[in-house]
Amino acid sequence: PKAEAKGQTLSVLAQTPQPVVRADPVRVVQILTNLVDNAIKYSEEKSKVRVKAYTEEGRLVRDVIDCGCGIEPEHKYRLFERFYRIDKARSRKLGGTGLGLAISQQIIHMMGSTIHVTSTPGKGSLFWFDLELPQEKGSPLDQDSPLEHIVGIKGEKPTLLIVDDKEEDRRILNDMLRPL
Repeated sequence: PKAEAKGQTLSVLAQTPQPVVRADPVRVVQILTNLVDNAIKYSEEKSKVRVKAYTEEGRLVRDVIDCGCGIEPEHKYRLFERFYRIDKARSRKLGGTGLGLAISQQIIHMMGSTIHVTSTPGKGSLFWFDLELPQEKGSPLDQDSPLEHIVGIKGEKPTLLIVDDKEEDRRILNDMLRPL
């Protein structure tokens, strides 16, 4: 809807079906949503935003490409800092908290990867991240879970205590963690 409101073309190029990776699908969607939202926000009306998904060298790569204002080289190294804004006046006008890229970088880092950016001022930017494809045959869901590696227990289910003063939050956490 945001792209449509600005008369932008949003296209997705991906092989189907997508390969299975060991990652948190909710968080991958959160990262993609943030990158696409930024691409739409910082691109001019009637421009194009492209999302690509492909495999390369044993990794699933996700690209978000825009034709926006681009980023000066001296700002690229600070993009992933919390609350960092290149142009404070434009950021106030466009909205946002200045946390999206920092949070996305932290999430993807926890999945063993990183977000990269290349940009040309006045022409646009390319943000991408990749996730490792399983090396073994079979579903990654058949392999050891990350939790088993952390606690060093195989074949036993660890006990987890959820503490929160809100019953609804406890229920949500319980529902999210039960499959693990």
